Amino acid sequence: MTRPPTPIETEAGVRFELRRRLAVVYASAEFLFEDLEGELTHEQREAVEAIISASSELSALVAHGPEPTDPTLTADEYASATTSTPAVSDSTPFAIVLAIEPGPFATALTEQFERSGYDVDIVSDIYAIDSSDDDSGAADTARYVVLDVGILPDPPTESLNTVSERVKDPSSLILVSTIDDRTLPTPFMGISGFLSPRATRETVATVFETQHVDLADSPRVVVATAPGEDPGDGALLERLESLGCIVETASVTGIDEYAALHDIDCVFLSEAGLAVLDESDLVALRTPASGPPLPVVAVGRTAMDTEWVPVCGYQQFTRRSLSAVELAGEIRLAIDPEGP
Repeated sequence: MTRPPTPIETEAGVRFELRRRLAVVYASAEFLFEDLEGELTHEQREAVEAIISASSELSALVAHGPEPTDPTLTADEYASATTSTPAVSDSTPFAIVLAIEPGPFATALTEQFERSGYDVDIVSDIYAIDSSDDDSGAADTARYVVLDVGILPDPPTESLNTVSERVKDPSSLILVSTIDDRTLPTPFMGISGFLSPRATRETVATVFETQHVDLADSPRVVVATAPGEDPGDGALLERLESLGCIVETASVTGIDEYAALHDIDCVFLSEAGLAVLDESDLVALRTPASGPPLPVVAVGRTAMDTEWVPVCGYQQFTRRSLSAVELAGEIRLAIDPEGP
């Protein structure tokens, strides 16, 4: 028989769900503030700024407030209660393998999941994600694998498919993309997702829609390749042109400067281009000096037998670094879209 939740468990669950929803409010307000849905009036901008400021402060208070104490619990009971699954949702959180580069941000992200009752196993090598015959691999004990594409060995798309083959259920693989240029306390979001070079015209159109790029405006796009690389058989180029895009090709070297000079609306990276892309260039694409952040789509054989694999949170956290609270909230939404 399931015991009723303790006050500590209930409060822990409420705090996590509040942080998760605040992350969405903050990110949506930031999206409006960047004029990505149209230019704001002065009064509207002030209102959105107030939302961003208030939600940021409240999120910090909830995330970093002192843990509650219950005088009716012993020390051992309290330790058990504070690591139990929150009882706010009917769904039971599962174990998570967090494949991300170790460091302060990974630690903070882990803490967010653990506060919600998830068991978290951090790995920094994709080969540690293994469905072995004796069921001893990390992927066998985890319900979800959260993979930061930044740790994928070259070539990245082949490595991604290797990971998808190692997990029992590829649909449980959740991708994130963080960029840490070593000068920031927390990272930026990176690429938007992986697109098959054989994607249909309809799928490519969907990618533009999700990236908030209006095809009616004949967007300028660039297919960025590694130095000396052939752009390929042209299938993707033809589909882009058929959708009314003005298509250019360029070397990935200095692609941020190229994009700014040619008023590019979206960047498509070849697999070889992604492998040699300098992280500082990716930061510059995602945080331009003027104008909205540019969507960056990696092109290559996709995992999970689908033509488009989006990255969790790709529409969020533009032009600023993200917190572990925000990313944890986005991942939780990907795990449980319906919410409690």
